[in-house]
Amino acid sequence: MDKNRGVKKYLPYHTVKFYVFLVIFIVIGATLGYYYRYTDCKSDVECFNSLAKQCKRAKVLKVQETNFYEFNSKGVNFLSFNQCLIDVKVIEVRSGDLEIIKLFENTGMSCKISKEQEIEDYTVMGSILKFCHGTLKEALYEKTIRELYGDVVRNLGNIVTKATEVLGNVEK
Repeated sequence: MDKNRGVKKYLPYHTVKFYVFLVIFIVIGATLGYYYRYTDCKSDVECFNSLAKQCKRAKVLKVQETNFYEFNSKGVNFLSFNQCLIDVKVIEVRSGDLEIIKLFENTGMSCKISKEQEIEDYTVMGSILKFCHGTLKEALYEKTIRELYGDVVRNLGNIVTKATEVLGNVEK
């Protein structure tokens, strides 16, 4: 009979311990579930911008220059609570130019934007690019350099002609 009393004595302790761990587990699960939930704005840029300004988690799909981009607002940076994290990823490249497809295919960038920054539209590359790093930023710069180089080469003939005219007038 003494053995049964010992078992009954410890049974409530283990039951209480179980319920305490169960409550802690539920609270932690609910907290993580709340923190890691995303608002899917689909293609509503205004929805995304309003949440990104508050550093809340959201995502939006946007078409720019025939390319499909996914913008993800990942919330607050844990290392610096004054910064919002935004990731941009190329989903699909629709271009007839094979070089452009290769340049932008599988690229992305991560951005750390201070909460004090006044940004109207987080889905416009020009407004967030200076806060970002990654392969997408490099691809955008490379495309810009190629376009500028093409403009210089196209106009080089005009420049040489004008320089020849000016030099011809100087010699006379």
